[in-house]
Amino acid sequence: MQAREYAEALAGACRDSDPEVRRAATRALSPIGAASSAHILQECLRDSDPGVRAESVRTLASLDEISRDAFLDLLEDPHPVVRSEAAAAILQRGENPRAARTLDLLMASSEEEDQLAGTKAFARLARAEDGARLERA
Repeated sequence: MQAREYAEALAGACRDSDPEVRRAATRALSPIGAASSAHILQECLRDSDPGVRAESVRTLASLDEISRDAFLDLLEDPHPVVRSEAAAAILQRGENPRAARTLDLLMASSEEEDQLAGTKAFARLARAEDGARLERA
């Protein structure tokens, strides 16, 4: 099975009624590459389940060909995990005051869920930056 066929098979799973199946399908699209999977993942960004949206952001963020503009609208998502994933995806691609402010607000929130989402995203960014520094050394 070629990449495009594999991606189209997973596209059906992205429309399954079970959010766990949809989340797994978005994760499975990651190794296929942007040419075959990006359009499917971008559709998943509008899923009703915040876990599917967040997983789609993480998967899209792993594809180098995706612009940070693809994530900007998600900084306004009602769910803190989606907002934090979008901010991290944007910041992985360079500085952006709006994305940085989103993470700051989440970490400073009085809501535990917001704080956790923001802190986890910040920690992933820090690990990625540490890895980049090691590669340059």
